Amino acid sequence: MQVAVYSRCDSVRLELNGKVIGEKPVSAATKLTAKFDVPYQPGELRAVGLINGKAVAKTTLKTAGPAKELRLTADRSAIRADRNDLSYVTVEVVDKNGSVVPTVAIPVRFTVTGVGELAAAGSSAPNDASSFHVPLRKTYDGRALAILRPAGDAGKITLKAEADGLKAATLVIQTR
Repeated sequence: MQVAVYSRCDSVRLELNGKVIGEKPVSAATKLTAKFDVPYQPGELRAVGLINGKAVAKTTLKTAGPAKELRLTADRSAIRADRNDLSYVTVEVVDKNGSVVPTVAIPVRFTVTGVGELAAAGSSAPNDASSFHVPLRKTYDGRALAILRPAGDAGKITLKAEADGLKAATLVIQTR
């Protein structure tokens, strides 16, 4: 885990499931880096940036459970009814607690209804050369992206994302 801490932090404390694993100093001499050997254990890993023993920054990682459903999050809930405006929708595979499952690479099928279309679908997979114009995309690190384009009319664009074995997700974007 890499943790960005304030450049003024003088140490970093690492905690695993609420128990302190260790604390190490950071400075210009250590290039503001502290390295810890941590045995794998499911749960919560937290790095805390400290100044004179006082917590000033923290980052937490939690172990995800089995994939349960898809989650859709749009950059905006309303866009212009203009073919040049787009809505970027993040697709995430999540567990029962809503944590992204980063180890999942599964095909997600997209269906768009209403006054718009799927302009493209993609992921950040460096070795996926499939077409961006097909309504199917395999997730990478548990995520994918759908880009919606209005047809030019005011109304609603509905995006549905489905994957085998997971609860589907639906999102509505308003065009004005």
